[in-house]
Amino acid sequence: MPTSGEVYYADTMLVAPHHVWALLARIDTGAEWAPDVIRCALVENNMYPTHEGCIRRSLLHSPIAVDGAVVRERLTRSCQGQHQSSLTFEYLDSDVPASHLPTLHFPLVLNWETTWQVSALPVDPNRCFVAVRSTYSINTVGDLPHQAADDAAVAEITRFLYLWITDLHKALSNYVISVAYPAVQAHLSIEHRMQYDRFEDAVVQLAARSDVASSVSTSLEVLLQTWVREAKNSLEKDVLIHHLRQEVASTRQVLESLASRTSAENVATSAGPENHTASHVPEQAAPPAVEAKADDVAPQQLGTAALAAQVLAAQGLPSDDDVANSPYAPPPPRLEPIVLSKLVREGRVHEELALRAFNQLDPKKSGSLSVDDVAILLSTVEHFGLFEDKNGYLDRVAALRKSSKQPLPTITEERRDAQAMEQLTPRRRQQEEDAQRSDTLRAMKSFVERWIGKYNYRKTNNVSFDQFCLLLLQLSK
Repeated sequence: MPTSGEVYYADTMLVAPHHVWALLARIDTGAEWAPDVIRCALVENNMYPTHEGCIRRSLLHSPIAVDGAVVRERLTRSCQGQHQSSLTFEYLDSDVPASHLPTLHFPLVLNWETTWQVSALPVDPNRCFVAVRSTYSINTVGDLPHQAADDAAVAEITRFLYLWITDLHKALSNYVISVAYPAVQAHLSIEHRMQYDRFEDAVVQLAARSDVASSVSTSLEVLLQTWVREAKNSLEKDVLIHHLRQEVASTRQVLESLASRTSAENVATSAGPENHTASHVPEQAAPPAVEAKADDVAPQQLGTAALAAQVLAAQGLPSDDDVANSPYAPPPPRLEPIVLSKLVREGRVHEELALRAFNQLDPKKSGSLSVDDVAILLSTVEHFGLFEDKNGYLDRVAALRKSSKQPLPTITEERRDAQAMEQLTPRRRQQEEDAQRSDTLRAMKSFVERWIGKYNYRKTNNVSFDQFCLLLLQLSK
């Protein structure tokens, strides 16, 4: 009479899901990330380690089984998805030992499958949920005289499966964390191992004095569970502190960059007027720069499209969705540089302005923008309105100021350059502008795709609001 059973273990890991899947997908890498559980792992048949049907032979360590025992598994299913991936192994029984090595043998087991499942967490892309489920079926007699033998067989396979999946899960978690955060993992291992050894010695001495042998195993089991739980909590705290330190360092770099840029602007402003200045004219004080606060930016500064939409909606005319879906819909409005200059202040994104700009650029209210739309937007504006350089004039003036031997350009030279620009044919001027616009759009699109790929977001053809804010932050650097 067949008797079914199941062993399940699951926990979160402090790394991205694709790091975990890269190790699980190759079934011959078990000895690399679980050396305390698997001494050696190899593919028995001539197949690639990630293909379905390949057989893995693993040489085990004690105390999971007999030291040096061999377990054979076949990969029956491998599925990698966008949000969830899974692997399924089937146990292969064998009565004949492999050369001089003993083979793990459960004579009453009819079938045994183990499934690994890696799921992404929407709330945190740097974490994942890994679950292991083992199901088995045992051929038991079922009558009363053989009840003890059946119970012993069920207890043996259940104990082995629990130790097998829990030790593999913990070994995988420790390995990926040690690779991602080597300094944190080294500090954690040394500190908690020493603490556990001290507690173990204290429990053993207490049990020896009281002459209660059974209390040793019970106390050590409770202590081990407590130690594992405290170690995980401490590791999560250390990883969180590591993330915060990285964010503080990045914010410090942004602030230093903004401070150096502001000081350079103040020096350039105090040097006098830069455009159309003769060498013999004395320098004059520049007019004070009027800085608009982010809270004072009115909705009308985002363009006339929002105001027109409100007027049309009040008059009962077609809504924004009807206009956006029509074949004659106008292109997305261009944001003014003064608005973009206030979206990022002191290394932080002004969420209200960013959301207002994002909604205006998304007339269909789909909640996302295409990469092309973001590239066109960023290529049509200057760098947050800090300056506007026409034909490289500001760069040329800055180079002349650094050199003490060359004088500033005179009015005659500027008139000669203006006459040369006016002599160009309109067609050639249009060709040069189109080529410059195409190069700028291509470079900005490459910039958008590169920085979106750096974060652990799922690869889609759209840019969400969070990715839009990240691009604004990166562009401000």
